[in-house]
Amino acid sequence: PLTSHASPTYIATGKFDVIVEGVGGVVGVSGSGPTTPAGLAFDANAGTAWRTAQGAIANQWVKARLSGGMSHRVFGVRIQPEAGAGPRNFEVLASSTTSDDSAFTILLSGTLASTSVAQEFVFGTVEARYVLFRWISGYGVNFIGVRELEVLAETDAGALVRSASSQATPAAQALDADAGSGYWSTAAGQASDQWFTISLPGHD
Repeated sequence: PLTSHASPTYIATGKFDVIVEGVGGVVGVSGSGPTTPAGLAFDANAGTAWRTAQGAIANQWVKARLSGGMSHRVFGVRIQPEAGAGPRNFEVLASSTTSDDSAFTILLSGTLASTSVAQEFVFGTVEARYVLFRWISGYGVNFIGVRELEVLAETDAGALVRSASSQATPAAQALDADAGSGYWSTAAGQASDQWFTISLPGHD
């Protein structure tokens, strides 16, 4: 920094980041609070959150380039809202080419529950380099807050949950080989005939 915006005695920098071409991460966002940038939704830390700008409670979005800047076979998303202020109605779009608005097609439209629990949504497998999350409306009156966003993609490294009968907590937590990280819990009232399906490495 060359000059201070407000103080005559010091310069304060709250956030600094380097954007590298060709790697994964946020490539565009409708807006954020001054200390809650969109990157906090992709930091694997549910203790932080991306919050939209004050008063921005509809038609908000974030575009992300997937890991390595490469194309991946994606089949779903996991969204962990901020309690009481998360998105309500949403869309997920994807592009296999560029981050231009015209390159995206809608994969999923849905409604999130007003809770802080992570929620998974699946769709037919597609090739994608970029994914766009669009919050059409939210539950809050001041901003829309999201703690974590994750794109679910096929991998050769292990089995993946493809669908589940119901989820209060993600079914994928039953496959993560870490008993301390959480568990799959079915939705309230769903105490019988519950299931989830998986795909094995190297298989569709």
